[in-house]
Amino acid sequence: NLKIGTWIVHNDERISITRRYQIVRESDGLTLLRGRTRWVCVALDSGKPRRMPPEFLKGYQITADE
Repeated sequence: NLKIGTWIVHNDERISITRRYQIVRESDGLTLLRGRTRWVCVALDSGKPRRMPPEFLKGYQITADE
């Protein structure tokens, strides 16, 4: 079995957030993967970056330190 975690480490409160990931094998506690992604809010009609709506600011709060 695997444990998979994700947390937000940065939110510029404009257009992007940074999210970290970790996958750990339960049997021995070995970390199999660590990763980081940057999510950018875009307008669906144009594909261009756009400011995050208030719902995103509430839903994508920083949950841990880098």
